[in-house]
Amino acid sequence: MSRVCARWVPRLLTPEQKAVRVETPREVLRSFAEGGDEFLQSIITGNETWLHDYDPEGKQVSTVWKLPGSPTPKKTKVVTSAGKVMVIRLFDCRGMIYQHIVAPHTIVTGAYYTSVLAILRKHIVKKRPELHPNGWRLHHDNARPHVALTVMEYLARFNITCVPHPPYSSDLAPCDFFLFPSLKAKLRGTHFENSEAVVKKLRRF
Repeated sequence: MSRVCARWVPRLLTPEQKAVRVETPREVLRSFAEGGDEFLQSIITGNETWLHDYDPEGKQVSTVWKLPGSPTPKKTKVVTSAGKVMVIRLFDCRGMIYQHIVAPHTIVTGAYYTSVLAILRKHIVKKRPELHPNGWRLHHDNARPHVALTVMEYLARFNITCVPHPPYSSDLAPCDFFLFPSLKAKLRGTHFENSEAVVKKLRRF
């Protein structure tokens, strides 16, 4: 026998949650089989994330080449800065539709997220008129503000369809495995003066 460490996972899913994780993608695949590219082009996905004034580079990013006899470089451990800003990004297969910067000391609740969706609908009219008013589908994860009663009532009032998302499956959310990692990789290791400078860099990205 050998002594090993347990492998860290985001969450231990129950058998019921695993079954939902299998059935939900099957449901999406059935919708794609029926609608094809038109189904994919109607999806608007989004999520929120924190961006820090300074996010230190990880060990993998800061690796360097060295000769066999040369000493190993040293690097001090630096913690993430306290200054940060939350951003909500909503996009489709054609690009960004709406980017919302959350004001400092603001808690994103169901009511707040509903107001963001209301602004999103206005941007869809301008940037994706072919999808307005009910020709688009919303895809987001199951975070508490996303599934709040006020949000569900708003979506039902305007007949907005949601693409199903299995619980605790961030690896199936485009923001979490595609957009935010590439964004933070560009920002990591840079010292920004304040959150406004972070937002300016974010808009250029």
